[in-house]
Amino acid sequence: AAAELLAAGADVVLGPDAGGGYDLVALAAPQPGLFTDIQMSTRSMCDETRAWCAARGLEVALLPPDYDVDDAEDWKRLCADLAAGRGGPGQRHVAAFVSASDAQAAREA
Repeated sequence: AAAELLAAGADVVLGPDAGGGYDLVALAAPQPGLFTDIQMSTRSMCDETRAWCAARGLEVALLPPDYDVDDAEDWKRLCADLAAGRGGPGQRHVAAFVSASDAQAAREA
């Protein structure tokens, strides 16, 4: 979806999350300084990023809001959603990454 929005003319695509941040950033071209003035891991992170982009004349497209996985409660929610057949590509990607990381850690133990 992000690639399609970039191809349609967006300069920046953000995947907002429920906590005011985002779980995806896609760029049509490098944007030096994009994260320099943004307070990370805050409820205003997405709004600050959008304002930064607007001040530079960049077109921002937003994906549908979603949630990211920051803590054990989020992980439980992700597992429950995936078990129930819910969750989008982002959630499935996170689960696959964690599973692969767990498998790698087990091989190294």
